Amino acid sequence: MADKKHAPEEEIIEKENLEQEKAAAEASVESESEVKEDSAETEKKKSKKHAAKTYTQKEMDVAVEELLKVQKQRDEYLDMAQRQRAEFDNFRKRSETQRLEANGNGARDTIAAILPVVDNMQRAIKQCENVADDDPLKQGIMMVFNQLYETLKSLGLEKIEALGEAFDHNLHHAVVEGEASDEYPAGTVMEVLQDGYKVKEKIIRYAMVKVAK
Repeated sequence: MADKKHAPEEEIIEKENLEQEKAAAEASVESESEVKEDSAETEKKKSKKHAAKTYTQKEMDVAVEELLKVQKQRDEYLDMAQRQRAEFDNFRKRSETQRLEANGNGARDTIAAILPVVDNMQRAIKQCENVADDDPLKQGIMMVFNQLYETLKSLGLEKIEALGEAFDHNLHHAVVEGEASDEYPAGTVMEVLQDGYKVKEKIIRYAMVKVAK
């Protein structure tokens, strides 16, 4: 009697165990399905992301064309900058040359304006040829003339050699002619009437001369 009484209970427990195992199996299958679905979704997203990085040939051609355009503009700007720099250097050199020329012209003009004073002092010295060398007046004139002449020489003044030289129309201005001699053959300067000068190779006054004929 006792065995018959417990039999239904064992069947019930066994049935419950089967149901639990079945439920666990179903849950496991469902979990695996969800994992597969998540994995498929992840792969799908990766595929879309990879596809977004792929460019068509047309897009690549456009990109290359834009790159070449930018490089061309860069080269043009670089060339323009180099030309402007060269032009600025040339302008600076021209300005420096003009400045030096202006200074030189200013010095020449100043010296040319002083030359009449030099001429008068030379005439005064010539008038003192018969005066004793220790004469205070003669010494004073000589001292002032030498100081003035040395100052002008320091500024570039140079006397044009003429006496006994072959006449050169680039340096001399013939105002009178004289009879040629053994000392002064024809075509040579036999007398200097007024000294000529140049400053830094530029004539500021031609020498006035008498030429042998």
